[in-house]
Amino acid sequence: MNTMFEPLESDDDVILLDNDAFTVSRLKDLLKQQINKRFTENQNIFSINFFTLPIGHEVKIELNDIQLCNLSRDCKLLKVGSKGWQKGKLRIQVDKKILHPHQSHETQISLEFCPDEPTVPESPLDDLRQLPEYKQQS
Repeated sequence: MNTMFEPLESDDDVILLDNDAFTVSRLKDLLKQQINKRFTENQNIFSINFFTLPIGHEVKIELNDIQLCNLSRDCKLLKVGSKGWQKGKLRIQVDKKILHPHQSHETQISLEFCPDEPTVPESPLDDLRQLPEYKQQS
């Protein structure tokens, strides 16, 4: 089993959680909205509702699934230009910065994906061809 998580950097890649699909950028926005909403409502952080973020129609993300406990969630990923869905795990990391007490705060969301099966290049040279040095020579 693969254990290498890689950041999801393309905002147009699609993540399938349960029966709901989201682009990377949309999932980040929804998570950020729900987390900010929970903090601005000053909900009791020990309540069950605080730890459950409703995202989409069927998906509920538990805050425990977020990097706080270093857990991951099963999902499928469809990368732009790929040939199909890839099964794996999604890890969500949240960085919450309080800029001014009782005023503004900033929430950074990052998503990482670990495929169940490592992707193997078709040719050993494929990885080299992706390096910027190689592309400049072309």
